[in-house]
Amino acid sequence: MIRKIEGSSDRTIHHLEIEKIQKQRLFRVGEAAQYLGMCDDTLREHADLGRIPVYRYPNNHRAFRLEDLNAFIDSLPSWDDACDATCAGQAREAS
Repeated sequence: MIRKIEGSSDRTIHHLEIEKIQKQRLFRVGEAAQYLGMCDDTLREHADLGRIPVYRYPNNHRAFRLEDLNAFIDSLPSWDDACDATCAGQAREAS
């Protein structure tokens, strides 16, 4: 059994309900962070802020579903959008 939790804007964690996730691949923090290409602390921060759904094992360790990690990746701006914003910022600073 694992507990799904969500973070709120004041960084408190609210425990929801106990639910079972059977036969699904769950990633530990280190595995999920490596999959996303970020450090463990950054992943924890995203989870605490509610940007990535996080589950907890009975020993209170965090767990992440592959589907949720992929959804987080899909929610990020594309490289083209990020480049456009960066280039626009540099153009304003130059003028």
